[in-house]
Amino acid sequence: LMLFLSILLIFALLGHSPNMQLLWLPVLTLSVVALAVGIGLILGILNVFIRDIGQAIPIILQIGFWFTPIVYPISIIPERYQGLLALNPMYPIVRSYQDILVYGKAPELADVFVIVAVSALLMVGGFVLFMRANEEMADVLRAFCRSKTSARPTGISAASGTASVACSACRSMRWRRPGCCGTSVSTSNRAKRWASSARTAPARAPC
Repeated sequence: LMLFLSILLIFALLGHSPNMQLLWLPVLTLSVVALAVGIGLILGILNVFIRDIGQAIPIILQIGFWFTPIVYPISIIPERYQGLLALNPMYPIVRSYQDILVYGKAPELADVFVIVAVSALLMVGGFVLFMRANEEMADVLRAFCRSKTSARPTGISAASGTASVACSACRSMRWRRPGCCGTSVSTSNRAKRWASSARTAPARAPC
């Protein structure tokens, strides 16, 4: 709400007074939220099985930002190339927001319909995909957790002279997967030196 009011204040200072077309903003905002949830769910699930997705998405987003008329008007694009903007799925959303906030007119109904339909479809598809793939994701994450088991000890028992090790995934997520890690291994000299040098971090329980 504060962000919405801040946007209205900024546009009012720039000479764009509030009007009845602002009533379209909740519809567009809810659609964008649904779109973000759907895309986030789908890409998050795929990233479990295809690790390169997490590295490629920031690059794709950066390219998409500059190929979407957000910080520049569409008029600077040659007319013969403006038709290519129809291939950009973010262009209808940006144009609808610009119509409401900048030009003070209602967005194109066709654009709104496309935004709402695609957003709902992706959100429902993301939830369905998550429900169908949650067990497979758990198996893959468990295998990944085991493969990333680190030899760095998380806690050393002075009585037994053993070190409890936990994989990096469990240490970062702070949850315990049964049978994932937490085995005890003999403490090497290097592990003992590492444990004795830890001043501030308390000894952690096995993952």
